[in-house]
This record gives sequence, structure tokens and C-alpha cells, in this order.
Amino acid sequence: MTGIYKIQSSVKPIRCYIGSTTDISIRWKRHLSYLRANSHHSSKLQRHFNKYGESDLTLLIVKECPVEELINIEQSFLDSEKPFFNECKTAGSVLGIKRSKEFCEALRLRKMGNKNML
Repeated sequence: MTGIYKIQSSVKPIRCYIGSTTDISIRWKRHLSYLRANSHHSSKLQRHFNKYGESDLTLLIVKECPVEELINIEQSFLDSEKPFFNECKTAGSVLGIKRSKEFCEALRLRKMGNKNML
């Protein structure tokens, strides 16, 4: 399913993450995989996961939409909801996000293992 999704905390419902993808179920599995490996790109979401656990987070499908509208619709949700866990407030961009040394090293190692990612 192509669309906009929200990852929301049960303990602190005001805390959420908004994202867009061409396959929501695969994207959710990737989020969980990175969180379980303690290497998620959102340090706020990672800290929350480490403190409250996987069972606290719920995936919600916010809106189904065509691929060509994903970024614009995601941006409108980012602007209106101001999600706590999103470190980048611009849809489709990671500019301006400060990465930890650990994250950069994990990314470097991940890329070394798969030459197609370079």
C-alpha cells in the first residue's frame, strides 16, 4: 500500500512519527528492524523505543495516496501535526539532521556490506 503512515506511542500519544512510502508494511518492518538493532535514524524514536519497548508503538495508516503525491501530502501532515519523533521537518529530505558518530559508523559498515548501496 502506498501512502502516509504514523508511528504513535501508546504511553505518550502526543508523540508520533509521520512518514510516507510506496509499501507501508515493508517500511514498518524496516523501522522495527532498525529500532531493534538500536540504529534507527530518529534518535528520539530510538530512545523512546529503548525506554518503553516495541509494544508501546503502533502503526497507523493515515492516508492512501498515489506515489506522485506522497511528498506533498506527507509535508502537509508534517506541517499540521508537528510530529515529535521526526527530526527532519521537510518531507523527502534529511538535510540538517545531525548524526551521532555511532550512527555514521553503523551506516558506513552497512554500506560496506552492500556495494549496491553506494
